[in-house]
Amino acid sequence: METIGLAVAGFLLLGIEAVIPGFGVFGVAGILCLTASAFFLMGAGVTAAAVIAAVYAVVLLVIAFLAWYLPRDSKYNPFVLWDRQKSSGSNTLSREVKEYTGRTGKALTPLRPAGIAEVDGRRIDVQTQGEFIEPGTTVVVLRTEGSKVLVGAVPDKAK
Repeated sequence: METIGLAVAGFLLLGIEAVIPGFGVFGVAGILCLTASAFFLMGAGVTAAAVIAAVYAVVLLVIAFLAWYLPRDSKYNPFVLWDRQKSSGSNTLSREVKEYTGRTGKALTPLRPAGIAEVDGRRIDVQTQGEFIEPGTTVVVLRTEGSKVLVGAVPDKAK
């Protein structure tokens, strides 16, 4: 009965791991319960331990083979990033964005606080310092922080 209890507990723990995402504690415990159940079912001897070790070795080899072979199969290619991103050693985006400091543009979307503005004919992602800016409002680039562009509304001179 203990062997059956371990097997049932193992399947329940694996079911919990499948339903509740976590760190794998339930999954590892379930695999250990199933392994112990199989060990006791086979007589709890040296032969049982050797059979279980051989099964684990075969499973690990199959997983290693699949991890090596499947990404090369054309059916699985969409899931693999083959090209590496080329870097010139400097952050081109940050350098381009820094050039916009002090320039004016127009908010294309509502900025609450983030949105899109057009500065010098180029659409860029911008962020305000917390205020809401309506689309069509003239904005000025206050400063840049990395690739983040902070803008503010240009006050109307007529007011």
